[in-house]
Amino acid sequence: MATKKMRAETFGSVDEFRAAVNLIAKQVLAIRKEELARDKAVQKILDERNAVIEALKTEAAGLLGLCDTYAKDHREEVFPKGTKTGETELCQYFLRLGAPALKPLSGKWKESDILAAAKADPAWKSFVRVKESLDKDAVKDAAFDDAELAAHGLRIAQTERLTVEPKVESL
Repeated sequence: MATKKMRAETFGSVDEFRAAVNLIAKQVLAIRKEELARDKAVQKILDERNAVIEALKTEAAGLLGLCDTYAKDHREEVFPKGTKTGETELCQYFLRLGAPALKPLSGKWKESDILAAAKADPAWKSFVRVKESLDKDAVKDAAFDDAELAAHGLRIAQTERLTVEPKVESL
């Protein structure tokens, strides 16, 4: 909506001027009232829809967890031989490896034991940070074999997660 500019000469008196500013004040209040009504209506819709959305997210996450377990336990049935991908008429699904993480070998290895083992080995001293913690990223990048990691109380742990992506044409 275009605004119409008025010239100052259109007011014939101070009373007309005051009437105009009073009208502006009423319009500003009306605008605020309309904005408040709009915002309340939007918030009501958001509250209604967000409840449904959150319920769907919770249900989907629970189903994904069940599907993840089933897919890992029944790989031969779920995935074509030698693959980690499959599809249905509505989606594609696949197992993805998470980022590699260094984990202690067993409950007997504590962070302090791992740090002491790294400090005692000259080849591993460069992986000890100044704040005296193991630089796990550098250890992972160094690509030590399992025996070398085990000698320092570590192992590589990696998780797989099932991911489901809808096909565009099924939407």
